[in-house]
Amino acid sequence: QLNSLLRCSARRGNADVASALIEAGADVNDRDEEGQSAMSLAVKSGNIGVVQVLIESGYSMEHSVDLFLHDAAAMNRLDILEILCLGYSDIDMNSTDSRGQTALHLAAHRGHLDVVRFLVSEGSDPDVVDGKGWAPLHYATRKPTSKPSNSCWSIQFPLNML
Repeated sequence: QLNSLLRCSARRGNADVASALIEAGADVNDRDEEGQSAMSLAVKSGNIGVVQVLIESGYSMEHSVDLFLHDAAAMNRLDILEILCLGYSDIDMNSTDSRGQTALHLAAHRGHLDVVRFLVSEGSDPDVVDGKGWAPLHYATRKPTSKPSNSCWSIQFPLNML
């Protein structure tokens, strides 16, 4: 019951409740039937306070399952990316999803220039190709999906960082 409540508080962004539930015995690493953890729900919901509480409470990242960088990059959440990189020194900046895409692919495709710069500065490889054979730069040259008015020409993919 405590674990279910922790996931609920993570989804809703209540860091104080999450902290109290952890103190009461909720397992920060528990996953539901679908494999969702409190951390994955907090990241997907953009709840930075809960993300911080979970990191401080010892959430153990499973690199083959947890694609938090992807979620944060797709949502243009530089703040969450920064906390994840600070909290997990061994985070895999080039982890891939089921399509072979890295967080950098997603950020470039959506035109999130600050996120692209951050990911590259933290070690994301701009030469990794996905299942289509596309590198992040290929996606950066397409019209971003999240902001139709923002074309690749106005974001100017940071070639000087590659």
